[in-house]
Amino acid sequence: MSSADFDGDGFQELVVIDNGRYSPGITVLSARCWLPDRCAIPHCGAVGLRDAPGQFINGWTDDVDRDGYPDLRVARFFWDGALTSEDWIWLGGPDGLTADRCSIGPSSRLP
Repeated sequence: MSSADFDGDGFQELVVIDNGRYSPGITVLSARCWLPDRCAIPHCGAVGLRDAPGQFINGWTDDVDRDGYPDLRVARFFWDGALTSEDWIWLGGPDGLTADRCSIGPSSRLP
């Protein structure tokens, strides 16, 4: 679980990570979350969270791109013959966390 004001509106968003079989994986709760499409974290490129093998294990915030908005980093690991770990990074901005500001890369933190 982590929290930050990803869109600069003055309200903290709460990030909840859940690895249950039927869970969405990552949920962002905000003051606008009463709108159904606002509670789910956006896809990262063509990869949906339910389609990603493995487990999301940890989330934390920092300002990766140094633009003044907090960003969300989530570590994920999976087994593909060897333990593989990667970071999913959503960059914060005036529109919050969006799919077009997301990237997947090698993990800086192993599980």
